[in-house]
Amino acid sequence: VVAAAGPNIKSQVTVGWRVQWPMFKAPPLVSIVVPTRNGYELLKTVIDGLLENTDYPAFEIMVVDNDSDCPDTLTYLESLLSLPDVRVLRYPHPFNYAAINNFAAEQANGELLLLLNNDVEITDARWLSEMVVQFQRPGVGVVGKKLLWTNGMVQHGGVVVGINGLAAHSHTHCQDNDPGYMGLNRLDREQSAVTAACLMV
Repeated sequence: VVAAAGPNIKSQVTVGWRVQWPMFKAPPLVSIVVPTRNGYELLKTVIDGLLENTDYPAFEIMVVDNDSDCPDTLTYLESLLSLPDVRVLRYPHPFNYAAINNFAAEQANGELLLLLNNDVEITDARWLSEMVVQFQRPGVGVVGKKLLWTNGMVQHGGVVVGINGLAAHSHTHCQDNDPGYMGLNRLDREQSAVTAACLMV
């Protein structure tokens, strides 16, 4: 722990080092499952981020349409059919998040499966590369990412099991770059669970 303080100097505390692991082997194909029903603007934002702001070289996108009836969404889904490595799957049944993802998983070509909500905006091109690198480490079975609200506050910082007799998201009182408890808001770390809004298995 390094601390510096004095007259007219803000106190600064560093509590750890963030390790960026190398890719251990050739990048495996990641199948990214994005369930949606309508929500054209949200869906376009996440797809644009995947296609234009993701530096990972090997992924396929599987948009699972759960009975969209909005004309803008239907037109957009039709336009996706012409893109390489993008598939639109139809799920014409009552909404069931688990069933939708299982339906897509059965048709996935990837070695890794990434569940991703349709309301996520990608702001860091290394996001997927960092998830895969963590997944390749021995003993890691699930990987999630820290998600932020539009105002920069943490929405999901990992799940802590046992809070209020159930579970809750950690570091939700922090801004993105706040250190949080023991600096954990800035570090890759082990968690009890992660949210399925962005979850790799």
